[in-house]
Formats: sequence, structure tokens, C-alpha cells
Amino acid sequence: MGGSGRSEGKEGDGGEEEQGTQKQTNSKEEQEEKRAFTTRARDHGSNEDEADDDAVDDEDDDDEVDLDFSDLDITSVDFDFDDMEEHMGQNMENEVVKQALEQGIDLRVYARQVEKDLELLERESIQDYMKEAKRMAQLHQQVRVCDGILQNMERMLSTFQSDLGNIGGEIQSLQEESLGMSVKLKNRRTIQDRLSDFVSNMALSAELVDSICSPDPTITPQFEAAVGDLHRKLAFVSSQPETTVAVADVHADLTKLKSNAVAKIKDVFLGKIHSVRKPMSNLQNVQQALLKHSDCFDFLVKHSRLTAAAVKDEYVDTVSKIHFSYVKTYISRLMKLQFDQVPDKEDVLAADDSAGKRGGGLFSSRPVLKNRSTTFTLGNRGAVLQSLDAPILVPHAQDAKALKDTKFTYEQLFRSFQKALIDTGVREYLFSMEFFGLKEAKAADAFSAIMGKAIGCVLKHVECYLSSCYDGICVMLCIRINAHFRAKMHEQSITCIDSYLAAVDDLLLKCLHSIIALNTESVRHVDPEKFANVDTRPHFIVRRYAEYSGAILGLNEDCKIESIDNDMQQLSTEVEGFILRLAAEFPDRREQLIFLINNYDLLVSVLARRTSGESTEAHAAHDHLKARIHEFALIVLAPKFGGIINFVKKVEQAFAKDDSKCPVPEATIQKLIQSFAQTWKSAIDDIDRDVMLSFTNFKNGRLILQEALTQLVVYYEKFLALLKKPALRRAGGWPDLVDRHHLLVEVKKHKATF
Repeated sequence: MGGSGRSEGKEGDGGEEEQGTQKQTNSKEEQEEKRAFTTRARDHGSNEDEADDDAVDDEDDDDEVDLDFSDLDITSVDFDFDDMEEHMGQNMENEVVKQALEQGIDLRVYARQVEKDLELLERESIQDYMKEAKRMAQLHQQVRVCDGILQNMERMLSTFQSDLGNIGGEIQSLQEESLGMSVKLKNRRTIQDRLSDFVSNMALSAELVDSICSPDPTITPQFEAAVGDLHRKLAFVSSQPETTVAVADVHADLTKLKSNAVAKIKDVFLGKIHSVRKPMSNLQNVQQALLKHSDCFDFLVKHSRLTAAAVKDEYVDTVSKIHFSYVKTYISRLMKLQFDQVPDKEDVLAADDSAGKRGGGLFSSRPVLKNRSTTFTLGNRGAVLQSLDAPILVPHAQDAKALKDTKFTYEQLFRSFQKALIDTGVREYLFSMEFFGLKEAKAADAFSAIMGKAIGCVLKHVECYLSSCYDGICVMLCIRINAHFRAKMHEQSITCIDSYLAAVDDLLLKCLHSIIALNTESVRHVDPEKFANVDTRPHFIVRRYAEYSGAILGLNEDCKIESIDNDMQQLSTEVEGFILRLAAEFPDRREQLIFLINNYDLLVSVLARRTSGESTEAHAAHDHLKARIHEFALIVLAPKFGGIINFVKKVEQAFAKDDSKCPVPEATIQKLIQSFAQTWKSAIDDIDRDVMLSFTNFKNGRLILQEALTQLVVYYEKFLALLKKPALRRAGGWPDLVDRHHLLVEVKKHKATF
């Protein structure tokens, strides 16, 4: 087959060389060759099947594989000769053709070589197909087997689909039945729950009856639980129609149980309330016990208001008497701890402590006040403000020796009983809200009923004590203590005690106004002539006033009570008038100024130490002191440097009118210069000694000396400036004139070192 193909190909090629390009003859030969190749392939395939696969021969004729290669054409291509020129142009552009032409290869020879290569490839391809024929037959057989299996699966799935359709209908039917049963179950459960609640709320268990009717006189946890259960049953029965048969059946039993519970709760509560009447009983413990059973009182309020009101009234009546008795006894015992000697109406700023003038002489029945200094001085009495929340004083805890050796000021006692009363009142207010279930307004009414007697007792005591109190510092401290407790109550949002604290404030302010007015009157009417041996040192009345005003004003800085500041300003005015009247008793102006400076300096130093220094009194005293120091400085300079000072004043006045003429002769000026040059150093030393001997306060003396030397420098510089005026200028200058720098150096030697 292959040989004939090649011979036919050679003949064809020879025909092309002899006759030229005869495309139709070549085309027919190629078609015949293709049919011959197909026949040979079919025969070759049949032989291969018979020789190699016996299993295939045993199969039916329907299973044989027929391979038809009649349509296979891998060797020829039909060309359109009409498009020859176009194909030739395209072939000329082919890289292989170009390469063959460039190498000079004959295209016909090259075409024959290509044809041989194609024939070789054809043979190899046919061999490959023949080698795979067995596998392709097996594959075909497997495909047929798979088709059979898939057909069986299709039949099974069809059956299954049919079964599922039937099951779906059954499921839908079951679902509908399930929904119906669910609705029925829900309705039955709803009815069951309602019936169960109804039965449980209507039925009276044996445990409930036994707990309510138990002979135990105390309130046990079981009884409290039974009372709660009984309350729920009563509330439920009351919400049902009265015509209900079940309500009619249990109504009598519930009423009886309610009566038993109310009676037992009432007896227990009244027993606990009456127990506080016994000596050494503890009210706080009783209150804690009552609070544990507050639910039982709620039961009384909801089911027996008259009984609840009776219990509440009994508590109010009993506890109010107990608090009144306690407060009265406590204040009585506290007052035994007060200092035996207290200020009276004669202990005022202008009181004279000299012997025989205040009843403190040999034949006087009035003892000398040991603590008189604290009447006008704060001292350590302000320490009470640092321990306002400290525990209260317990008088009966003090033994006999302590009562003898330890005494307290009234403000300490006031803090103690005030704290005791307020703590007790707050405790009762909170107890009323928690136990009786009262709101703020009702709780305030209950507080007034419980604490009214005790508060009245305290107010009566405070009013009685203040009616004979003349200790202004004590009253001011009490005002501060009261203000602290008011602020504390506001922080806790407790307003029930505001009226009491306001009443105490009114009493304290009224008393303080009267005390300050009494001291003001004493200073206003004091006669300076009765102080025969007065000297230039600070007067004792001024010293008292300085400490007194420093204490009152310092304590009032936190309270900022305007009426107190006004009263102290009136007192300050009277004291200033007294100082001026007393200074007028000195015949010499220099001594008057020393007296004024010493007293004003005392006022300034004390007020600066006791207050912030921003008060009207402190500013006024400072201004007076500054003015008196300036005047005294000029008086001190006058004996030694009066000539220069008078010269400066006289010439300045003259030059103010006409500065062309000198009002002083040159000889006088020269004499002033010479005198100053000879004595100025010794004069400064003399002024230093004089000033330091005139004032008791060394620091104040140094400041006054500094002011005097400052004035000296000022006037001397003015003196030098006047000498430079045209009217006083000399051609040769002024001989013996001391340079200002020398004066400044000497002045600095006397400068204060602190």
C-alpha cells in the first residue's frame, strides 16, 4: 500500500515535469489514494481485533466496534486555483519559503521532501491509532455498562421521587395535626396556669394556718413568710368578684387568719416599744429589731390601718418621752463640767481690773475670775472647731477626780449636746421613713412629734443660758458650731432639723449683738480721767479690744454674717474715739503720738495675726498708724534738723510766687550748712536712741526710725535742689556742704535688718 502510494506519487510528479502544472489530475489521484488508505486501515483494524482480544469475539455482534476512517483526510488540501496568485503572494511571505529561496533550494525538490515527511508522519499516526484501538474498545464497553447502570439509577430515583411525593403529603397532614394539638396544649396550659394560680391563692395550707396561729409570742421567719403569703391571698381574694363560690368559701377563714396575724404583730411591736421604758435599755437595739420586721408593719398598714396607727402613736409617745428625759438629764450633767467662773455683765472691755474697783478686793464676795484673759482672747478655745465631729462627752463616764480636775468651756458642752441631739434626730427621721414607710413630708411630721419635746428642752436651756451670758467669743464659737451642723445636714439632704438650727441661730445672734452693744457702751462712757497713771504704752482696753475684735472678726470670716461686722464697726469707732480721748490727756504732742502709734501698732499686729487683714477695722488701724508715724517722724527731726526743714518749706512757698528773689539771707544759709555739717552724724545717732527708747515694740521702733531718716533724706535733697536755683546759686559754691551720698551711706547704717 505504501509502495503503490509512493509510485503513484512519482508518476504524478513526472506528469508535472512533462506536462506542467495539471491540478485536476493530481486532485483525482490524491482522492483515489485516500480511498485506498481507508480500505487498508479497515482491514488492518479487523485483523488486530481478531488476534488480540478473544473476549471481544465472545460478545454479541452488536458489541463489535467499527472504525470508519473514510472521512479522515490529513494529507491533502483542496486549493482554489482562482486565488492562486493571492496564495502565492502569501506563501512568498512565509518565513520557511523565504529561507528556502534565499538558500537557493528548488521548491519542487523541497515540496517532495515535505511530502515524504508528511507521509512518514501519517504512518506513525496510523500506528498510534491502531495501538490504542483495544483501549478505545474497552472504553466503549465501559461507557455502555455505565449507561446501563445510569438507566437503573434513573428508574430507582423515579421510584424514590414517587415515594417522596407520597411521604410529603403524609408530612403535611401530620403537620396540620401537630399545629392543632399545639394550640390545644397551649390553651390547656393557660387554663392550667390560671387555675393553678387561682387554687394556690385561694387554698389555705396547713403550714400557713399553723404559722399564723402559732402560740410562739415572737415573730419568727416562718411567721413572716406566712404573713407575706397571707397578704398575697387577701389581695387576690379582694380582686375577685364577691359572688364567686371559692371566695365565699375562704372569706371567713382568711378574715380569722388576718385578725390573728394583726393581733400577734401588734402585741410583739408594743412589747418591744414598751421595753425601752426599762432602765438601761438601748433604743437603737430596739429600732434595729423593729426594722427586721418592717414587712409585718406594712401588713398592718395595708390590712389594719387603725392598728398600724396605734402602734405608730405608741412609738411616738414612748420615744418622745425617752428622748426628752435623756436630753434633760444629759444637759444637766454636762453643765456640771463647765468652769465654775464665767464672765458676767461687769466683764466688759472698759472694766477696770484695779484692786477695789470691781469687787475683787479684800471684803468682796465675788471671786476673782481665773480665766478672765479668755473672755477677750480666743487662745486655744478655737480648738473646738477642729473636733466638731468628735464623740460626745459622757458625763457619767467621768470619775470624781476627773470632775474635779477637768472642766470645759460652754462651747465645748454646746457642741456635745448639739451633736447628740442632731444625731438622735437624724436617726429617728431615717427610722420613720424606713419603718413606717413615710415620705419626706410625713417623716418630717413624725420627726417633730418624736423630737419636739427634746428640741424644746434644748431651746429652753440655750435661751436660759444666753440670757445671762456675756462671753462674746463663746457665743461666736457656738454660731460656728451651729453653722457646721447645718452644712452637714444639707449635705445629707436632711431638712427636718433646719427650723431648730435656725431658732438656735436667732438666739445666739441676739445674744452676741447684746454683748457687743454692752461692750460698745462701756467704751463710749469710759472716763479717761480715771486712769491717773496712764503712760505711752498700749492701753489695756485697747489690748482687750484688739484680741476681742481679732477673735470675733476671724471667726466670722467663714460665716460672713453682716450684722456682726456692722456691730464690730460701731465698736471700732468707739475704741478709736477712746484712744484719741486718752491721748489728749498727754500735754505734749510727741507723747500723744507715741501713745497713738503704740496702740495702733498693737491693733494692726493683732488683727493681722487673727484675721486675713481684709477687714474694715484692719484697714482703718493701718491708715491711722501710717499717718501718726509720718507725723512723729517730722517731730523727731525738728530738734536736730528743724532749720533745714523750715528753710525748705519757707523757700518753696516763696518760689511758688517768685523764684527770682531769695527770701533768706546768704549768711543764714551758710550757717545752716555749717551747722548741718558739724552735727548731722551725731544727730542721727541721737534720733536712733530716742526712737528706740520711746516704743515698746522694737520692730515698730526700727520702722519709725526708718521713716524719720527717709524724711531727712527727702528734705535734704530738696535743700540741695533749692541751692541750685539761680537765686541761691553762688559763684564759688557753698562751702562745707555735705554731699548727699555721704548722708545716704550713714542712713543705711541705721536701716532695719528685718
